[in-house]
Amino acid sequence: MGAELSCPKCGQAFKIDESGYAEIIKQVRDDKFEKELNQRVELVQANLVKELEITTARLESEKKEALNDRDKDLHDLNSRIERMEAEKRVAVSEATVPLNNKITELEGRISGFEGDKRLAISDATSPLTNEITRLKGQLERVDADKQLAVRDAVDPFNQKVTDLEKQLEDQARDFDVKIQRLTQEHENYVHMRKAQSTKMMGETLEEHCQNQFNLIRAAAFPNAIFEKDNTVVEGTKGDFIFRDMFEGVETVSIMFEMKNEDEATERKKKNEDHFDKLDKDRTRKKCEYAVLVSMLESDSDVYNSGIVDVSHCYEKMYVIRPQFFIPMISLLRNAALRSLTDRLELAKAREQNVDVTDFVEKLFDFKTKFAKNYDTASKHFEDAITQIDKSIKSLEATKQKLVSSQTQLRWANDKAQGLTIRKLTYNNKTMQERFSGISEPDGE
Repeated sequence: MGAELSCPKCGQAFKIDESGYAEIIKQVRDDKFEKELNQRVELVQANLVKELEITTARLESEKKEALNDRDKDLHDLNSRIERMEAEKRVAVSEATVPLNNKITELEGRISGFEGDKRLAISDATSPLTNEITRLKGQLERVDADKQLAVRDAVDPFNQKVTDLEKQLEDQARDFDVKIQRLTQEHENYVHMRKAQSTKMMGETLEEHCQNQFNLIRAAAFPNAIFEKDNTVVEGTKGDFIFRDMFEGVETVSIMFEMKNEDEATERKKKNEDHFDKLDKDRTRKKCEYAVLVSMLESDSDVYNSGIVDVSHCYEKMYVIRPQFFIPMISLLRNAALRSLTDRLELAKAREQNVDVTDFVEKLFDFKTKFAKNYDTASKHFEDAITQIDKSIKSLEATKQKLVSSQTQLRWANDKAQGLTIRKLTYNNKTMQERFSGISEPDGE
């Protein structure tokens, strides 16, 4: 059945069915994915172009530096060649001046000897011709050496420039290959996203999870219950409740909430916006665990990493992507089975009407009273120890005084024992005369 909508710009009302609504959502989502992917590819291409420009500038700088070094060496070679040319001209000048002088002298002599003129000229010019031939050969060898030196000096620089140009071409070719590879990856990713979007058009997230569970229900969870939460408590309810039983004892129970990105309004919601309601639904339905199966925050590295434990915010609560739906149930069910012995013993204790709560309270009351009596006795003991310490200190002070008195008495006794009549009558003639007839006791 179609719904009637109004255009936000012109206000005109029109009807749209579920397939048309799904198509509009698909277009918005594809445009968003396409735009985001194009932005990422453009960013990667911009980074590659920037890196290519940096490498090109570096290679151009090295090429320019190599050409400068080559020009400097060529300038040095030209200077050397100019010096060699100057030396050659000086040598030729020094060699030809004596010969010219000799020719002049011969010509003067020839004027007097017309008969022997040709013979003398021939004899005189023959060494000059030979010398000129020798100098020409030397100049040709100097030119050949100059060209060889220039070629030896320039060839390494030309080779280095060629290598740099080849390296630059190779790197440019590598960048082109990377750009082509990234473009191909982008196209493959867009195709994959479109294929995934097409697949999800026929089923909601709840249907997807229910279908995944039903595929393995008989083999993996034969005694489990997985059904929609249709009971409204205090105005809210969850999406699905999972309960697994073993010999009549419930081993694990999970309250599931499914949230799809396409179900959000214009204001995109976050996973944490649903934690409080999910925790209340878990408590009201007496479930042990709460699991949010979410497609929200698709760019979050935290929620895309796997099973996320948020029990630091809400007790026994987890957030997962749809691909972790079955592994999450298996993980919690297996953990519950490992503690099944304790659960069975607890159920047996309850059947025998053992008041564990009263026992714990009595034990806690006994521990509290014992701790209170212990604190009181400990305080009295510490007070007694303090009084004994004070008495010991007082007795120690009395002992010190008695020891000091004993020392004083010993000194007085020593002085009394050392007293004699002779000492008493010393320098006293009157008393000496009166005690003259009295003898002192022995040993004095």
